[in-house]
Amino acid sequence: MGTRGPVAGTGGRPTLRKLPTLVPARSPSLPTLPADLSDAGREVWRRVWGAVPWLDPDQHGQVVDELARLTDELAAYRAALAAHGPLVGEPIVTPKGEVVGERLVPNPAETMARRAGAAIERLWAVLGLTPAARVRLGLSHLEARRLAERSA
Repeated sequence: MGTRGPVAGTGGRPTLRKLPTLVPARSPSLPTLPADLSDAGREVWRRVWGAVPWLDPDQHGQVVDELARLTDELAAYRAALAAHGPLVGEPIVTPKGEVVGERLVPNPAETMARRAGAAIERLWAVLGLTPAARVRLGLSHLEARRLAERSA
């Protein structure tokens, strides 16, 4: 049977428990770079595998591949926004199917870019690429730096 009340020795104040540091051992070989990635995706793929020592290709390979593919999509959406601008013309059509004019509407690539950016942020958190995500994973900034130095 457990005890109730404050933890002994804390003076009744809540305490923060230290999270365990869970760092899987990295596989000796990195996965192969997917051939269907464009320049932006390849750059992200190389940077993640080269700079994040706590990732294991067997456990995180698909997540890193998805991050690279989403980065490619985001680059394509940004290129479409640069080419067409934030507003695009849309024809005004009568019920008979005749085009009687044109109106400006927001570029759909902007919405798609926002969705891709949000998905990328979620994958960053899954992989521990943000400070808050590293805290959730039990990796402090200094521990992450030490791991990076050891693996280099």
